[in-house]
Amino acid sequence: MAAIARSALKGLLLSTSLIPLSALPALAQSAAGQPPATQSEQSLPEVVITANQVPVAADKVGSAVTVISGDELRANGIILLPDALRQVAGVAVNTSGPRGGLTEVRMRGLKPTQLMVMVDGVQVNGVDNNMFDFAGFLVDDVERIEVLRGPQSGVWGADAQAGVISVITRSGRGLAKPEVNARAEIGTHNSGGGSASVRGAVGPVYGAFSFSNDSTRGFNTSRFGSETDGDHATVVSGKAGIDFNEYFNLEGSVRWMDRWTRIDNSDYAATYPPPFFMPVPVNPVTYGLLVDKTDTSAYDNLSAGAVGTLTLWDGHYTQTFSANSFEHNLFSRSEDYGNYSYGGRRTTANTKGALKFDTPWLGGAHHTLALGADYQDEEYRQAGPFMDPSWATGYSRTQTGLFSEYLLDLPFGLSISAAARHDDFEAFKDADTWRLTASQKLAATTRLHTSVGTGVTAPTFVQQFGSIPGTFVGNPDLSPEKSTGWDVGVEQTLIEGRLTADVTYFWVNLTDEIVTKNLTGGLKTVVNSPAETSRQGVEVTLSADLLSWLSLEGTYTYTDADAYDTNFLAVMEAQRVPQSAASGRATVKFADGRGRATVAVMYNSSTIDTYWGLATERVTLDPYTVVNGLISYDLTPNTTIYLRGNNLFDEHYEQVYSYVAPGRVIYAGLKAKFGH
Repeated sequence: MAAIARSALKGLLLSTSLIPLSALPALAQSAAGQPPATQSEQSLPEVVITANQVPVAADKVGSAVTVISGDELRANGIILLPDALRQVAGVAVNTSGPRGGLTEVRMRGLKPTQLMVMVDGVQVNGVDNNMFDFAGFLVDDVERIEVLRGPQSGVWGADAQAGVISVITRSGRGLAKPEVNARAEIGTHNSGGGSASVRGAVGPVYGAFSFSNDSTRGFNTSRFGSETDGDHATVVSGKAGIDFNEYFNLEGSVRWMDRWTRIDNSDYAATYPPPFFMPVPVNPVTYGLLVDKTDTSAYDNLSAGAVGTLTLWDGHYTQTFSANSFEHNLFSRSEDYGNYSYGGRRTTANTKGALKFDTPWLGGAHHTLALGADYQDEEYRQAGPFMDPSWATGYSRTQTGLFSEYLLDLPFGLSISAAARHDDFEAFKDADTWRLTASQKLAATTRLHTSVGTGVTAPTFVQQFGSIPGTFVGNPDLSPEKSTGWDVGVEQTLIEGRLTADVTYFWVNLTDEIVTKNLTGGLKTVVNSPAETSRQGVEVTLSADLLSWLSLEGTYTYTDADAYDTNFLAVMEAQRVPQSAASGRATVKFADGRGRATVAVMYNSSTIDTYWGLATERVTLDPYTVVNGLISYDLTPNTTIYLRGNNLFDEHYEQVYSYVAPGRVIYAGLKAKFGH
């Protein structure tokens, strides 16, 4: 099958997916119009980019999706992507202590490793563990964020079984004149940052460049001591393209992030006296808990992509060719465990053809058929005092995917999509996935939406090939994790569009979850779990613009999530998933619209976590409520001063057991915008 798939991919890369090369000249002669807008130029939020293989109008998308404008984030004083995601239904965010600490995102009760993350179409999940660390992700260059919930492997392949978070950065395409943006701010705890960006177009050529920086002295992450754990993050991004003619566009993007964080570590100092040689803590009060350390973590990643788009038949046929690359490196320095380095690289090639046509003789239906293929190559390496030396040179693996999607749009308000995908993995069992969606407008103010699909997550390099002498051995016979899920919801608009609410019920089950297994002599490995687990819940979103000077937004998520706990060998409540989570935001405009005040409230109910002490224990983290605020005033049409605060009431809480979350920070800043 691998040979067949690779041969098919080679043919697709050398020709178009739906028409022969010999037909292109004739078709080009009949083509007219400009190429379709790039991702960043689609209107917000009427068109959704990520939900299907082609952009689809929001009121025709059957999957549960949330679209967030970058301008909206910046206007509300949100600087980091994790803070934006905390206000999205169905999403749970956990940060291990300081601002730059490991930041995990769980969707609908599934694991962070089962969520796909993309930046400008480039997958940025870690090659080491399938997870993306959202810490330090600044949003100054972000045009829009799309959060797609539910199993999406039928569209996007492995690692998209919980859903997809797609970040699209800003472009200069279509701007009549250049635009310049700048931000500078200072805050308590030696916090501060700034950004500068420029974008524009000259004839058929367009581009954008952005630089962002953020740093803080931080707080003490540990419950003990007084040492502060600071963080520094820098992001540089660029995007450029050219419309060669009305038929062909070429666009490229690059984004580099660099982060440095001071971190604490757990206290496992112990003696092992005879005759039983069981650990006796040096300090029983802090054993297994976070204590002050001089440890540091340095992380960087680089994502880059290029896509060529050919548009023919007055826009009825589109062919794309793309090549992407993602590389990440982590350097961990610990006073107890020594220095470790981890590095991964992923390169992909993709081609896709999409044909749109109508059938007036069949009720005036609109059809879209998309076919394509992709190829992926991954490499991973790591080194450290306790690592197997073979990891210094690393391991590699490939996969090939074939995919298709059919969309049907009927004149009585019904839109249907059906997607299927086959992934041919070099290192483990192949996977076939699918997804079906439907959206039905019942009236001008009511819409039903539903989706059902399957998902897979591939085993990681460490799970397959890992080796820590005397401690862990990988399992090359693992199968991908699998899930099936569905959701159904109703979207209701009232008061002439000034009030919109959406209520969605979801259900997901998970099989073949990769879990830890104890072997003899203290050795551990990983296996596919014998247990099947499920998650279900309700997602509610609400937005209201009832008055010209007042807008309200809110979300609520109820999640009943089970997971297989490898420490207790039983199905139990999933860890770090709040049963109830809510957010609300109120924005008031004053002084003839020149002033703006925003208050945002986020609530998480209690959650379960694990304490690894002398014995493994399940612990309960207390519920918490965090309040953020912003007040701004436009000095001129181009400049704005603002005062914003995070955790205004200095709430003391933990998102991860033993990791104290940051306290109150107040910022004062200035923003300027010139041009467009």
